[in-house]
Amino acid sequence: MDDLDHSAIRREELHRFPGGPAPFSVATVQRAGGFHVRRARRPHNSSLALVTAGRGWFACGAAAIALRPGMAYASSLGSPMEVRCDPYDPMTVRLLMVSGDDFPHMLARELGARDGAWPLGNPGECLRLYDLLRDEAREARPLAGRVAAALVQALVLTVRRGLDCGPAVSGSRDTFLRARALLEVATATPPSLAAISARLGITTMHLNRVFRRHAGLPPAAWLRERRLDLAAARLRDGTAVATVAESLGWSDPYAFSRAFRRRFGVPPSRWRGGE
Repeated sequence: MDDLDHSAIRREELHRFPGGPAPFSVATVQRAGGFHVRRARRPHNSSLALVTAGRGWFACGAAAIALRPGMAYASSLGSPMEVRCDPYDPMTVRLLMVSGDDFPHMLARELGARDGAWPLGNPGECLRLYDLLRDEAREARPLAGRVAAALVQALVLTVRRGLDCGPAVSGSRDTFLRARALLEVATATPPSLAAISARLGITTMHLNRVFRRHAGLPPAAWLRERRLDLAAARLRDGTAVATVAESLGWSDPYAFSRAFRRRFGVPPSRWRGGE
C-alpha cells in the first residue's frame, strides 16, 4: 500500500484557487488499492475530509476511529495524523486543505476539537459544498479566494450542524456534547470532572473515554486547548495579555505565557501584535 502525502496529491486531483499562493485547495482522493496517509508532526496544511465511499481508520493523537461513508475527519497544523484505507473496500474522500492558523481555531470553536473523526447526519449537504469549492477553483473566476473563504466557513458550520442535529449522533456523542457544553459555560472556572460526571449520571472513567473518542483528548487537555484557542482569538482582537490570562483562569501570567508559547510558538505579546 503506497504512502500518500496530502501535500503531494496528483495534479489532476488537486484544484487550487488562483491568485498566487492560495490558502485553499480542494481534491477528490481515490486509490483503487486503498491508500495510507502518514503525516509528520509539522504538516504544511490543516485538512478536513469527507468519506464518500469505502472504509478505513483514522488515528490522530489518542484517537483511533473507524471510518465509513458519511463521516468527516480533520487534522490541523502540528498534529501527526494517520489514515489507513481498507484495501478490500478502498475509500474515496473529498479533501479540503487550508494554510494558516485560522482554520484550526475555527475547527476547535465550531466542532469542539481541532482533530478528530465524526459521523454526520447531513453528508449530502457537505458534499455539495465540496463540489462548489472545486467548481470555484476550476473556473478561476474573479473573487474566487473570497468566495472560497465563505464556502469554507459554511462547510465547517454544516459539519457542525450534522454533528449536533443529525440522526448519526450516538448516545456517546450526545454525552460528549453535553459535557463539552458544561465546560464551555465556565471556561475560566470549570466544574470538576466528578461534578460533570455526577450531573450526567456517568463515571469519571466513562467521561474520559467519551472525550478521548470524540475529541482525541481527555477532558483536562481538551479544556486547556480550548482556553488557549480562546486566548488567541481575544489577543487578536486587541485585548491586553494580562486581561486575557485572568479572564480565562490563569492566576499566573508567566504560566499563561509559557503555555501559549508552547502551543503557538510565539509569546502572547507578539501574537497580539500580529507578528
